[in-house]
Amino acid sequence: MKKLILSILLVSISMLMYAQTNAFFNVNNRGSFQKIITLSSSEGYVTLGADSSNINGTLTLIVTKWDNYYNPVWVFHADVGLNTGAGDIVEANDGNFFILNHSSSHPYLPLIIKLSSSGNLIFQKKYDITGGSGGSSNFVPTVIQKAAPGDNGFLFGTGGCNFSNILVKCNQNGNVDWAKRYDYSLNPLGTSLYSIINDNQNYILTSLISVNSIMNIRIDALGNVLSYKAYSNAIDYMTVRGNNIKTSTGFVVKADNTLNFQMFGVAYFKNDLSIETYTEVIYNGPYYIQPYSMVTNNDGQNIIFNGAINNPNPNLWYLFILNLDKGGNIIWSRMAEGQNQGLYKHTRLTSSVISNNKIINVGDGVLNHDGPIFSIMDLNGNGLCNELPISITTTDRSLDTLSGTLISWAVNISEYTTNYAVSYNYTFTKKIYCGVIPNEVDEMDLREGISIYPNPVNDMLNIKFNETTEPSTIEIHDTFGKKVLFERINKNVKSIDISAFSRGMYLLKVKNNTNEFFKKFIKE
Repeated sequence: MKKLILSILLVSISMLMYAQTNAFFNVNNRGSFQKIITLSSSEGYVTLGADSSNINGTLTLIVTKWDNYYNPVWVFHADVGLNTGAGDIVEANDGNFFILNHSSSHPYLPLIIKLSSSGNLIFQKKYDITGGSGGSSNFVPTVIQKAAPGDNGFLFGTGGCNFSNILVKCNQNGNVDWAKRYDYSLNPLGTSLYSIINDNQNYILTSLISVNSIMNIRIDALGNVLSYKAYSNAIDYMTVRGNNIKTSTGFVVKADNTLNFQMFGVAYFKNDLSIETYTEVIYNGPYYIQPYSMVTNNDGQNIIFNGAINNPNPNLWYLFILNLDKGGNIIWSRMAEGQNQGLYKHTRLTSSVISNNKIINVGDGVLNHDGPIFSIMDLNGNGLCNELPISITTTDRSLDTLSGTLISWAVNISEYTTNYAVSYNYTFTKKIYCGVIPNEVDEMDLREGISIYPNPVNDMLNIKFNETTEPSTIEIHDTFGKKVLFERINKNVKSIDISAFSRGMYLLKVKNNTNEFFKKFIKE
């Protein structure tokens, strides 16, 4: 009978955990999220966003670290004065962070802000091409990437007509190591650098040439060209946007279509920079489709895109997310409103990561920077509040090989320190629209005198009694009711090594002469 009760309890908890850990919620009533990254040096996530208390004014920069339960760990707030988005962010090899942006007062001066792993300001610097006279036209920052392993510095790219396709390499202190320009003979003044892939000691650069061509360049750690290839789309526009995805056999490029806003392209390239496949993704609807980011958790066999579907007249926004396999087949697609009415009805997704078997999207209410949102979905695309019908199809295309010549040379970059006001205080208030945030699931505390941590746990599970305990027994059961551990304890704190356990949910049972109680935990 006890085993039956235990099994029912386990099933009930399991259903609660896995049926309700998807969630859609905002964390403020103003501002936006532009980027989310997972961390190699610690658990949790870091978001890059913007904020404004005056929707008609300029935006300020906000960087936030979140724990696994979406509670803020630290916040960095800089009064940069942005007139567009928040830019881009990378975690360096030493666990610090580099942020790329530019201010509204100097839109052609790349701004780099370095933060420590705990969110403290290390430096703020601006960069200009020598002779630019305080902000050269079209010396526009586009992308940032951490340096190769063993180097704690960074690289950033720029694009634009007069100063196109420039890559700047800096050390960990923000000093310029070298800077080079890469011009293609078929279009020397219309090339913009939009992606930097860190490929061990080499880098792969992807640039937009004019409006319908892509150029890939492999360089060494000093910026010397090792190889390059360029391709054009004779049928449609093909505009590279955002960092690409590195795979074991090559890399994946997202290409927007600035002529036909109802489609975008996905290109798979091999490690030798040659084209493997090119797929056009077509939205069969009356509005525009805008993919902002892409992510994979299986070496590029599937790519998950997220973004917005926009009706420009009137100005209506809907979020979308799409799972596409390498063969160009649609696994699933979703379109939704943020909520039924109010500010968050018009919502877009801007960035995503995959962690703990969840797709973690960030975005914002689009109109007037109405507020940053999290959308936690499972790998089948479930978790949105108000889904709408969507029709997306794909078609294979071929790209033409270009035969131009690449020329590179060194350029001189000036750097100088700047000093925007910063603070470390900011208030977030979560509001759930659907689902359940992980730490808000009922923990079934049948006794207040015991706690377990961390939860979720990777290796050591700590069990703590609030007062000296009488001799007790500890049992751990898996979701099938099987006992996988039994121990006796007689002290306030007990640490148990569960590193050999399989991933999943478990039930902890503690029993002494007078009480019997249960707690659940998740092994990651």
